[in-house]
Amino acid sequence: MRVPHNKLYDESKILYEIYRMRGLTVNQMVEVMFQSKWYAYRYLRNLEEQGLLSYIYDTEGRKRVAKVYVCTDVAIERLEKEGYIEKGVKAKDNTPHKAKLKYTILTNEVYAALTPYGIHMYDSREWKRRYGMDRNSMVRGGLRMADGREIGLYLFFSKKQYKDADFSRKMLERFKREIEKFPQSNRIAVICYDEATYDELIEEFEKDDKPLSKEELLIIPIGKDNFGYNLLRMNRSEIERKAVLEQILNARLLKEHAALKGNRQLFAQYIADYSDREMYVVDFLSLNRPIIRNLITHYFDRAFEIDGRQVNLVCWNVNKEMDRLYGKLIRYPHVNIVPIPTKTLAETYISKIEKTKLI
Repeated sequence: MRVPHNKLYDESKILYEIYRMRGLTVNQMVEVMFQSKWYAYRYLRNLEEQGLLSYIYDTEGRKRVAKVYVCTDVAIERLEKEGYIEKGVKAKDNTPHKAKLKYTILTNEVYAALTPYGIHMYDSREWKRRYGMDRNSMVRGGLRMADGREIGLYLFFSKKQYKDADFSRKMLERFKREIEKFPQSNRIAVICYDEATYDELIEEFEKDDKPLSKEELLIIPIGKDNFGYNLLRMNRSEIERKAVLEQILNARLLKEHAALKGNRQLFAQYIADYSDREMYVVDFLSLNRPIIRNLITHYFDRAFEIDGRQVNLVCWNVNKEMDRLYGKLIRYPHVNIVPIPTKTLAETYISKIEKTKLI
């Protein structure tokens, strides 16, 4: 026998989430809002009967692959009256065009993956308004992390996911121009759903490192078992990142003493306090590419001779990435690479984060 949920759901907030994300599947809503798929179907059917929701299908040939719930004009008018939508911003044509429906679903998978971990995802329209960007900008939205950092979000899907996915040279140049023209929060995250796209981006920034002047430029492969999503989940706040590093290095990390001698350019985030020595700590677990450039630029052998502190560079133990790092640091014997198995990401760190429902 099924036991009904006693939780009272905020109807308007559910409608607003569906509205601002331009449509959500049942699975996405279960991740973010409802306790079970069974209850979600009952609740959504009730909203349909009230004329507040309708739905469209994503199809592959004649096969229906996903049911996407969208707000009706009645729901949009209600949200405007209740102050969820500002006057003048209301969009009656909020339903995604069929040609873009798959793209919307894939984008909202990020929303469903991160929201339960306390990360707020801005939809693309809101993010563009927030940072004065062109309507046709490539950015897919933005993330507000648990510590308040805001990060522009770019998604490069694979052709297996989306047949119209494109990562041509023209697209790459357009992306570079956009993040230069619109600094946004000076923090950018790029999720690559195709290994070739990830490699091409990394190689491009090896040749043209101008974008690496940003405070954060996270180039993230989705990888196996949602590695990319887990990496962002772990990157929610500095307090949590610091705790992870202390566990890995078995040392107390000092933030207030980080701006010392050879670290005036802040290539290192912390100092590890061991009983007999101090070491700089460079955290590359987030795959923030500017960190490596800053280390190489500012802590070469002469700087090390003056300062005397070695460096622990903490990174993921991925063969291709390790090869890149060893190649870059061959003339930096004072840098110790501390590789962490990727399988520990979900097992050791993400499992400790308590998931919560949005509503």
